[in-house]
Amino acid sequence: MTDPFLEAFVPQLLATIVGGVIGVFAVWLAFGWQRRASAQDGVDQAVEYLLRRIAEYVSDLDAYKRDIGLVNWSAGQRPQRYVPHAAGVSIAVELLRMRTKGKERKVADEVGKAWSLAAAATLDKRGTACGFLAGAISDWRLGASPSEIADGLETVRQLALKDDESEIGTVEN
Repeated sequence: MTDPFLEAFVPQLLATIVGGVIGVFAVWLAFGWQRRASAQDGVDQAVEYLLRRIAEYVSDLDAYKRDIGLVNWSAGQRPQRYVPHAAGVSIAVELLRMRTKGKERKVADEVGKAWSLAAAATLDKRGTACGFLAGAISDWRLGASPSEIADGLETVRQLALKDDESEIGTVEN
């Protein structure tokens, strides 16, 4: 005759082990989902920060251009402002690059290259280039196709070209 304790113990032990394995797997899966969601939130926050810095930079550029227009150069006046510094946007671009990986990292690298060109554009074209850059970044986060994003970044590159250049760094003769 078998022992009733062993008849109840073995199935209960197996049920406990299976339940524990399922619980551990569920916790592992939940932590993975939370980690991915947290990483995505970090990218979204970096994009928001970058767009805010671009807006501030463009408003500073507009104020500088307005002040330059009011200066009476023939009377020896000097502008009250200096050309706005782009360090805030550059830091935000690097923050975006640090928080991305995989396919998003490639787009962030392209945004970084486009920003370098926009920052080097002439004063008249710099604000417009920054606007197109912000538009391309917004399109990217809204899920636009890669070709639409590339078109926006290409517009930034074209605006960064000086009138006498066909490519960056080369001057047509």
